[in-house]
Amino acid sequence: KPGLSTFEEIPEAAGKSLQGLVDFLKEQVPEEDWATTPFYLKATAGLRMLEPQKSEAILESVRSFLGNRKNSPFMFHPSWAKIIPGSEEGGFGWLAYNYLKKVVGPKRATGADAITPYTVVEMGGASAQVSQAAMTDEQKKLIPDGNKLVLELGTESYTLFTHSFLGYGAEQARAQVNEQVYGKHSKSGDSTAAIKDPCLNGGYVREKGSKESAGGVYAGPEEGEKLGAMGSSTDVACVSEVATALFPAQPNTAQCKSNAPPFSCAAIPPFVRQAENFLLFENFFYTASAIGVADISSSNSMEPTKQSFPLTTTPSNFATAGKKVCKLSWSALETTYPVDGQDKGNNIKWCFAASFMTKFLLEGLKLDPAKKITVQKDVGDSEIEWALGAAYKEA
Repeated sequence: KPGLSTFEEIPEAAGKSLQGLVDFLKEQVPEEDWATTPFYLKATAGLRMLEPQKSEAILESVRSFLGNRKNSPFMFHPSWAKIIPGSEEGGFGWLAYNYLKKVVGPKRATGADAITPYTVVEMGGASAQVSQAAMTDEQKKLIPDGNKLVLELGTESYTLFTHSFLGYGAEQARAQVNEQVYGKHSKSGDSTAAIKDPCLNGGYVREKGSKESAGGVYAGPEEGEKLGAMGSSTDVACVSEVATALFPAQPNTAQCKSNAPPFSCAAIPPFVRQAENFLLFENFFYTASAIGVADISSSNSMEPTKQSFPLTTTPSNFATAGKKVCKLSWSALETTYPVDGQDKGNNIKWCFAASFMTKFLLEGLKLDPAKKITVQKDVGDSEIEWALGAAYKEA
């Protein structure tokens, strides 16, 4: 931190921002190995969303910094610092988890112990990735060319469906809902009233003139600071707002060709959603943990409680937990949540996050409400990270 995309207006400072990371790596790698240890920098959705000339200027700063031995003692080639496409980000996330679960790789289980690959769904801040391997020739034929990624891992080869849904990360999705909410407010003709936000709990008030971001509670910073905002959520209001903004049933051609097309513009092959094993991680984990999404064997009538992970649950349980959160008043929410000890400053996010993730699973991926899904952050001592898959692939 801060992410490279934050250097949009001062790209020349981007390279130096990596010094802390380089110093950390010098502590991890023995000094005698520094010169022969390759350093790869793979940028993702944050830079993908910038104008090409701005992202390239940031990368040039990074290349200049890493190529100077006074800054970094590691092996580096300019071509190793690049923006990777969403297909690779998703594919590397798939590889990381399936490698850790011994589905693929040199330690993979065989025979009666073999495990079928997991569909892996990752939700970051700017985008969400969905990936799964085709296990038959017929399944491979179902993958559109633009969504096909072949991973060659030693003697193993996997053909993946993978797609990155730009704009469907938790932060960017919130921004799109904000835009819709503010648009409605503008059309209402009341230029002085606070913005009513159906994804904020009733009783929450963001004062006029406040610089507080409120989890991105308004579309336009100037308008939001001037007007303020107030929560107006119910058990279904936020879900409805999310559905309209992010999951239109019949997007038109122009929408599908836009920079951030609606979810339904991408054709997801049936084998992806029908996979026996199904993993959700990153923001799915933090939300499920905070709001106490029930496991598959628990009664949803119980009060939300801290869950153990990996969590085996269903889209329906996500929906139920979201309704519980959204119908609470702000004071009641502050009393009960988050159930796992996360910072209470994040309470502003949970109604939106739960509503968005419910629609993502049911309307976007079109999963059966009762489908068994796994929510997890790490396997043993290893966190599930696309970067682990990328490192394994490079190795």
